[in-house]
Amino acid sequence: MFGLYRIAGYNSFTAFYSYWFTQVVELCLRVASIGELAWVVSRPYPGFRLVLKWVLPGVAMALLLRAGLMAAPRAMFLPGFVLILERELELAAALVLCVLLVLSRRYDVEVQARVRYLAAGLLFYSLFQVANNAISQARFNSTLRVWAVLRSASFCVSALIWLIGLWKTEPVPPRRTLPEDVERQREAMTEGAKAMDKIMERLRRFRR
Repeated sequence: MFGLYRIAGYNSFTAFYSYWFTQVVELCLRVASIGELAWVVSRPYPGFRLVLKWVLPGVAMALLLRAGLMAAPRAMFLPGFVLILERELELAAALVLCVLLVLSRRYDVEVQARVRYLAAGLLFYSLFQVANNAISQARFNSTLRVWAVLRSASFCVSALIWLIGLWKTEPVPPRRTLPEDVERQREAMTEGAKAMDKIMERLRRFRR
C-alpha cells in the first residue's frame, strides 16, 4: 500500500479501493489462521476435534449471519460498510477464539505455549478492533486518522505478543518407552497376525 500511495497518490480512487480491499484480504487470512489454530489444538484429540467440528462452525455461522444483517444497510457507503462488517467479523473471531480456549480448558486439552500466545495476540487484536471500529463508525469523519493510528498500535502490540510466544522454548517431552510385558504382547500379536495370514492363504488355495 505504501508503494501504491507513492505511485497513484494517497487521495486517489485506486488507493482508496485498494486499501479497503486489503482489509478484506487481511480478514480472510486471519480467519484462516484461527481455523489453523483450532486444527493444531484438536489434532491429537479425536473426541475434542469432533466437539469443535460441531460447535465452532455453528458459532461462526450465527455470528457471520449477524454481521451480514448489520452491514447490509450500509452497503452503498463502502467505508462505513467495511467498518461495520469488520467490527462484526472481529467480534466473531474473538468469540470463536474464546470458545476454543474455554473448550480446551474444559476438556483438559494440552495447548502449547506458542499456540496460546498466538491465540492471545489474535484475540487482543480482534477485541481492540471491535471497540475501535464501533467508535469510528459512530464518528467516522472526525476519528478516521485516530482510528488508523490505534489500529497500527494494536497490531504492534499483537506482534509483540506473537514474538514472545515464538521466543518461548517448548520443553522436549521425554521419550516414552513401552513396558517389557507390553513389548512381548506386541510381538505375540505380530506373530499371531502372520500366522493368520498363512492360514488364510492356505484356505484360499484349498478353495481353488
